Amino acid sequence: MKHCLTCQRTYADDTLRFCLHDGGELVLMMVDDPEATLVVPGFSATPTQVVPLTAPTAPLSAATYQPSPPPAVASDGAWGWKLAVVFLVLALGGVLSWALLLRERPAASVVTQTDNGQTKLPTPKRASPTATPAPATTSTPVSETLNPDEREQAEADVRETLDDWAAALNDHDLESFLSHYADRLEVYYRYRNWTREQVREDKERAFDKYYEMEGSISDLRLEVDSTGRRATATFLKTYYFKGDEKDFSGSTRSQMTLIKGGGGWLIVGERDL
Repeated sequence: MKHCLTCQRTYADDTLRFCLHDGGELVLMMVDDPEATLVVPGFSATPTQVVPLTAPTAPLSAATYQPSPPPAVASDGAWGWKLAVVFLVLALGGVLSWALLLRERPAASVVTQTDNGQTKLPTPKRASPTATPAPATTSTPVSETLNPDEREQAEADVRETLDDWAAALNDHDLESFLSHYADRLEVYYRYRNWTREQVREDKERAFDKYYEMEGSISDLRLEVDSTGRRATATFLKTYYFKGDEKDFSGSTRSQMTLIKGGGGWLIVGERDL
């Protein structure tokens, strides 16, 4: 008997690894009888002996008390060189500030006198003409928005891929079923970055246990992005499996993410909502 740590559902099938409701990992139930008493090893019902508190430590007498010595005070020589460093830093800062101020002040106008005693002002220099930079050209991004016909064709291709995926399940054809998955999946239920070989190991257990598998997709909702290369499908998944030991059936809301490659649309994400 196994149960899910997330939704607490129990399964009698010990070969299942993940919950069929929320994809949670299944763990083996160690206690078969819910009325049984759980014995914790190392626990004793015998009350522990209470140890009385020790008597408070006697206060230190005046004879034994030794006050800690006061912190050492820096000598005059230490303070002297510290003050010298501070004054030096302030002096350097003043010199640098004065140099910057002189640099930012405009140069004084030179006034000269002619032979007849008239004052002559300096001729202002004309600024050299500078070339006006040409405005930068901006390129208009190429829009990748699909037109209605392209979007309709993309949605039709995704529906056909999902129909083929369900048909391979009904035909009990594992290889055809796995051919609809990409080499690496972004999401596989509660796991990420799974390879197709890991998906094969998980799906193969169900194909080996149930000799007849029926699945259908209904209430399909598709969203294709503006590039036409990525789609998200949300649908109601209904299934009925027949096995030698017992049958298994149910329905759940699922979501798949598909990308368009050279060979068509491939599944890169699968999970239950």
